[in-house]
Amino acid sequence: MLDNAGDDMAVAHRAPPGPPMSESSARSALAARFRAAGFRILYDVSVSVPGAELTVDGYDPAKKVGFEYVAREEINTDLTSSERGALAGHSQHRLLIVDAMAAEKLDSLAIAFLQKLKALDAKRLKPSSASGPQ
Repeated sequence: MLDNAGDDMAVAHRAPPGPPMSESSARSALAARFRAAGFRILYDVSVSVPGAELTVDGYDPAKKVGFEYVAREEINTDLTSSERGALAGHSQHRLLIVDAMAAEKLDSLAIAFLQKLKALDAKRLKPSSASGPQ
């Protein structure tokens, strides 16, 4: 999994043993999790950055947040490692990109990603601690 919630915090995760979810089941589960966090998720949205173009499984165009679940048979075919790097290193789009995995692990990664987004957004919105005019 790559996530680029911002601040150059891309993290790679390996899927645990267990049967991976189907792409349709994963898309539905991720969409529900993101919508519960306040995102307006649309399916199959094209995202383009220098070095990569991808139609992500779910995306909120206003908040530029989304997800891509890479099914087992799509690993290294639909998204190359250089495209993953380009997407992870780009701050305009904040994407959770995960390779095929079991439901429990997928849900925990989605929760962690959304919590990180919330913390980063809160940090950005926090008023400056600088003193006023002198």
